[in-house]
Amino acid sequence: MAQRSGESAGRAWLRPWLVVGLALWLTIGIVLVDWAQRHGLVQDISFSPYHLPGYAALFVLTGYVVAHFSRHVRRRGWWQTLPPLYGGLGLGLALIAGWVVLDIAWRNTLGIEFGIENGLAPPRLLLPAALVVIAAGPLREALALRANEPGSMLQRRTTWAGVLAAGVIGAALTLVAFNPLRDGYQDYRVAPGRDVTEIWSMAADGSDQRRLVQAHGDGVDFSLPVYAPAGDRIAYTVWTNEGNVTMNVRNADQTAAIWTAAADGSDARLLVDGAPDQAWIPAWSPDGSWISYTKSLEDGAGATAGGPQPNPAPGQLGPPNVRGSGEIWIVPADGSGPARQLSGTGLDVVAAAWSPQSTSIAFEANVAGDSDIHVGSITAEGLVDERAIAADPGRDWGASWSPDGRWIVFVSDRTGNDEVWIAAADGTGEPRRLTDDPAGDWVPAFSPDGSRIAFVSNRTGDSEVWTMAADGSDLRNLTAHPGYLDGEWSVSWSPDGSRLVYAVAPFPPAESSFLVRTDYAAAEALLFAVSLALVAILLGGLGAPFGSFTLVLLVIVGLSVAATEQWSYLLAALVGGAIVDLLVQSVSARRRMMVGAAVLPAAAVLGLGITVGAANALAWSLTLVLGVATAAALIGWGLGYVVERLFGTPAEGMVGREPEG
Repeated sequence: MAQRSGESAGRAWLRPWLVVGLALWLTIGIVLVDWAQRHGLVQDISFSPYHLPGYAALFVLTGYVVAHFSRHVRRRGWWQTLPPLYGGLGLGLALIAGWVVLDIAWRNTLGIEFGIENGLAPPRLLLPAALVVIAAGPLREALALRANEPGSMLQRRTTWAGVLAAGVIGAALTLVAFNPLRDGYQDYRVAPGRDVTEIWSMAADGSDQRRLVQAHGDGVDFSLPVYAPAGDRIAYTVWTNEGNVTMNVRNADQTAAIWTAAADGSDARLLVDGAPDQAWIPAWSPDGSWISYTKSLEDGAGATAGGPQPNPAPGQLGPPNVRGSGEIWIVPADGSGPARQLSGTGLDVVAAAWSPQSTSIAFEANVAGDSDIHVGSITAEGLVDERAIAADPGRDWGASWSPDGRWIVFVSDRTGNDEVWIAAADGTGEPRRLTDDPAGDWVPAFSPDGSRIAFVSNRTGDSEVWTMAADGSDLRNLTAHPGYLDGEWSVSWSPDGSRLVYAVAPFPPAESSFLVRTDYAAAEALLFAVSLALVAILLGGLGAPFGSFTLVLLVIVGLSVAATEQWSYLLAALVGGAIVDLLVQSVSARRRMMVGAAVLPAAAVLGLGITVGAANALAWSLTLVLGVATAAALIGWGLGYVVERLFGTPAEGMVGREPEG
C-alpha cells in the first residue's frame, strides 16, 4: 500500500467516494421506481420516466467498466483490468445485465406476483446482490487501509466512505423483501382492509340472491338484518368507524346504530342512534310493536368473555363481544316513542330473541366468564322471572325460538366445538345436539312453520348459510358463495318462509390478518435485525468512528421508507443511532463489535415499535415488542461473537491494530 500512501495527498481518496456514490445512486434509482409503482405511475415495469435515474447510473457504471477494460486488457488479464479491491464493479454490472434479461423472460414465462414473490423471484435477487458487490469496493479499501495504514489521512478520509458503503449494503440486503419498514404489517394503518359487510336476501332454496344494502368500503357497513313480522321491512345494524377509517382496529373504535328499511333495501330510516355507545342486534317483536336491541356502553364496567369483534375474520364467529357492559333495550318499531331499558343495570346481557307471544325474551347472559341462554318475562318494570336454559360451563349464545314457543335453538361449545343445540324453553329435560361436524355451526333460526332451521357453517371452508330439518337431518348449502362470509352473525326468515335475509362480507386481505401482523411481522423484523447485525459487524471492522451507526441507520431507514413515505421512522433512526454510537464508544475496543451487533438491531426494533405505538396503531403487544428486540440483540451478539472468534477483534488483527494516539 506504499503507492497508495504516497497518493494520499492527491486524488486516491476520491475513488471510494465516487464508487459509493454510484452505488447510492443506483439504489435511489431502484427506490424511485418502487415509489412510482406504489403510486400507480408505472405502466411498464421495464421502462418509464422514473427508470431514467437508475438507467443513468447504470450507464455511468458501464462506461467506467468498459473504459478500464479497454485500457488495461492488453497489459493484464481481463480479470485484472479493474482497480484492486474493486472487481465488484464488473461483477455488479454483469448481475444487473443478467437481471435486465432474466427478469423479462421470467415475467413472460413463469410470472411474478406482488408481495414477497415480487422481491424473492430469482431475477429480482440479482439487484441487491449487484448493489452489495459494488458497494463492497469502498468498504474493502477502508478495511485494508485500516489494517495497513492506520491513522493516515487517506485512511481517515476513506473510512467514512466505507461507513456509507456499509449503509448501502444494509439497505441492499433489506431492499427486496423482509423489511418491516417497507411492508409495515405491524402497523394497523398499513393494508387495513375495508369494512364492507352488507345486507343480502335470497329465496328459501338459495336462488335469487340479491343485494339489499350496499357497503362502499368507506368505514360504514351493515349487518344483523331481521325481517319485520309483516315482511314489509327489515331492521339492521349500521357500523361506523371513528375517524372515517376504512376498517376498525378495535371494537372500541366503532359506533353502531339501528336502522330500518323496506324489504328491498329502500326507504332507510334511523331508529336508534347508538353513539357514543353501540346499539346493535335488533330483533322485531312478533306483534310488530317493538324492536329490541343490545346497548353496549362506551364506558361499561368491563368487556364480556365472548368472542371476536362484530366483523371477524373467516372462521372466527363466536358470541357477540361487546366493549363494555351489555344491556337489553326496546323501542317502538315506528320510532314514535322513547327507548326503555329491559335488563337490570350492571348486568352483562346481549342478543335478545322474542318469544312467539311477545311476552318473553331469550338472551345471552355473561356470568363469571361464561355465557348462558336465559329467558325472562317482559313487564312494564323490565324483565322478571329470569332463568337459565340448559346452563353449562361452556359458551351458549345465539338463541332462537320455535314458532310454537316450546323450544329454543342456540349455539354451544360444550363439546369443544361450536354446534347447534336445542332445549325446552321451560328448562326441563336435557338439551339435544342437532349438528355434529368438526367445522363451526352458528346462529340457528327456525323457519316460520318450524320445519327447518337456517344456520351458518364453515364446513366447506367458507362461512355460508345452510338449512336443515328441525331434527338436524337433510342439510343443504344455500349460498354456496366461495370467498365470502355469508350470514355474518344472523340469519332471518321472512314471515311466509319464502326468503332469508343475511349479511355478506368478502374475505379480508391476508395481510390484514392478526397472523400476518404478529407472526409474520415478527419474523420479518428478526430477519431485518440479522441484516443490521451484519452491518454492525462491518462497522466494527472499520473501527466504528463516532456517528457511524447514526449515519448507517439513517441511510438504511431513509432508503427503506422513501417508497412508502413513512418519514416518521427517521426520527427513531436518528435517536436510535445516536444511542448506539454512545454505547459502542463507551466500551473497550475489544467489545465494540459484539455490542454494536447486539444494540443496533435491538434499537431498530424498539424504534419501530415506539414509532408505530405513538400513532396508536401498533398491532404488537408490549411483550412481543420487547421479545423481538431481545431476540434481535441475542442474535446480533451471537453473530458478533462468532466473527470475533473466527477472525479476532479489530484490536487483535482482524483488520489491523488500533490507530495510535
